[in-house]
Amino acid sequence: LGAFSLPLLSSVGRAAAGAAAPATPARPERLRLGIASYSLRNLSLDDAIATVKTLRISNIALFKNHCAWETASLEECRAVGGKLKAAGLTLTGSGVVNLTNDEAKCRKAFENVKAAGMLTMVCKPEIDALPLVEKLVKEFDQKLAIHNHGPEDKLYPTPEVAWNAIKSLDARIGLCIDVGHTARFGDDVVTSIKKYSARLHDVHMKDSIAIVGAQKDVPIEVGAGRLDVRGMLRALIDVNYPGVVAFEYEKVAGNPVTGLAESVGYVRGPPPPHAPTIMKSKYPLRLTLAAFLAGALAFSAAAQDAKKKKGSANAGSPKAPGTATKGEITGGLPADARTLRLGDAAPDFTLLGIDGKTHTLADYKAAKLLMVVFLSNHCPYSHASETRLIPLAKEFKAQGLDVVSINPNSPDSVRVDELGYSKYNDGYAEMKLYARDSGFPFPYLYDGDTQATAKAYGCLATPHVFLFDQERKLRYVGRVDDSRFEDPKTVTSHDTRNAVVELLAGKPVTTPKTIVMGCSTKWNTKRDDIAKAEEKWKSEAVDLELIDAAGVAKLAKNDSNRLRLVNVWATWCAPCVAEFPELVSLARRVGNRDFEMVTISMDDPKMQPQVKAFLEKQHVATPARLKRLLASEGRGALNVLYTGASTDALVKALDPEWPGPLPYTVLIAPGGKILWRHNGAVDPEVLKHKVIDLLGPFYTPEEKR
Repeated sequence: LGAFSLPLLSSVGRAAAGAAAPATPARPERLRLGIASYSLRNLSLDDAIATVKTLRISNIALFKNHCAWETASLEECRAVGGKLKAAGLTLTGSGVVNLTNDEAKCRKAFENVKAAGMLTMVCKPEIDALPLVEKLVKEFDQKLAIHNHGPEDKLYPTPEVAWNAIKSLDARIGLCIDVGHTARFGDDVVTSIKKYSARLHDVHMKDSIAIVGAQKDVPIEVGAGRLDVRGMLRALIDVNYPGVVAFEYEKVAGNPVTGLAESVGYVRGPPPPHAPTIMKSKYPLRLTLAAFLAGALAFSAAAQDAKKKKGSANAGSPKAPGTATKGEITGGLPADARTLRLGDAAPDFTLLGIDGKTHTLADYKAAKLLMVVFLSNHCPYSHASETRLIPLAKEFKAQGLDVVSINPNSPDSVRVDELGYSKYNDGYAEMKLYARDSGFPFPYLYDGDTQATAKAYGCLATPHVFLFDQERKLRYVGRVDDSRFEDPKTVTSHDTRNAVVELLAGKPVTTPKTIVMGCSTKWNTKRDDIAKAEEKWKSEAVDLELIDAAGVAKLAKNDSNRLRLVNVWATWCAPCVAEFPELVSLARRVGNRDFEMVTISMDDPKMQPQVKAFLEKQHVATPARLKRLLASEGRGALNVLYTGASTDALVKALDPEWPGPLPYTVLIAPGGKILWRHNGAVDPEVLKHKVIDLLGPFYTPEEKR
């Protein structure tokens, strides 16, 4: 953006009080910059204010960690507003405030933001709450901006969806375009800015290297990622955008100050000739040394305070032994679930489909038979059954069979190592991608938030079939068939097909109930288990050994039965460091498959302690199953540090086609054939898809698990 040289701020010459910066003349106002304090969520309010002032920013959008807009008292909110005003900051917005169709709760949020003097409430109203929200907007004369959250958001994934929901409402209800989430969904951000400029009340600015359709963002400093930052800023200027461009930097939540400074400096453009430069960077940056140190000290003090507070919070009284928890699961189903019995009526449902429409039981009243089948994106049992279920649905559609598939799972309750047979988790946005890839000819509905339908039907696992006659009485319940493999030759009992044929012929079902075979339903009460699994993983030991060129050559031969990913990296290589979390996540994802990841560090062998410390910080442990296999093979650590003087020897040993730069990544099949190679930072989605494609989405009789 240096050549673009946007003169964005009029307040450059009005540095924050106390900042040790020489006076600089004001530049013409073009765009107003701000900070979304979500980036500073680990800091106290006072330290967040100090950081924003250090960056010479005068606008802030305050996240709930700094003021709980939905639950705080009016006095607390007034105090926060007063503190910001005294510091010379304008409260331009908020973190996302959730608004439900509950007038008392909604009114409290409106009263709180008004008491604090907030210009625009950034929010996520439920669809049925919009009439109430509009009423309160008029009553309080309060601007709102609906925030889109990308592929995983079933309410407002894109600005277009939000616009369609509010376009007929009061003009004070507008949009907050999150540029990262918009791009990740696949929409063009520049087009969205221009199309909805009349009601664009807020913008969240970030950059990302995530590809279109990614369930998870991969943030990076503004200017270093995939997004067209220059085009977005130019579009905002062209439409005379009057609001604030609020920076978010989510890459390093524990230490966001440097990344925010890089991002703000990049957008501000080159400094005037007399402005001091304090550090070399690929991004233009204007900060004084004193100001930068002030921010660093503020972060350090805040981090220590946060650590102390966390320790204090965890020191509460332990739960009494035997105390039941609300929603505790017994016998595979939550306590508030039921078990449908043969002859029972089909429970009604109201669920969002991947087509964007709301589906109910009544929508299928014309069907002679109705099959309600619970499926999921991640489960290999479900994957295999679908290869028979899809042709069955097509074959009997003309004879009166309707099939409705429902995903019962909470995506937040799926462990990362349960995703090893799928490119996708079980979120709503990923359901669209999975159904597209699989060629679903029937509706696919999402029940993962409330799981009310799964409880009403008593869904034990995916897949789980419920087949109803024309009166919508249950006539068959159980599995699709008796095979967990893809190969149709492994099926010996076509249970669901037999039931459909018999019912269409007016006959009773010979075998009306079969066992349910599949992946257990991921109830939202399992979220605590996921957190515990994460803590356990972080406590696992990380090993590091030395290796020479001969050892690398042996790795390249891959005499195991596993797909081997080899990543060559170094602690001094920025792209290497940036891609590491995604590599670790992938290794964990397929940790129960025939797969292993080997990391080869090119650091100075004398830096072995520092390399190991980095690997420990990244939690590059070995999955338990793989650790047992390695021990049985007499092998040691999968993290190694190269000791050879010659990089030529390393290249020859690993892959003669490697051009030399870091990082370098290869996928090696059993026997040593390189199936995929990549120089430079990998696209995590591309690599994940490649690995899953090579390993396959199904259980197979030959695979050792």
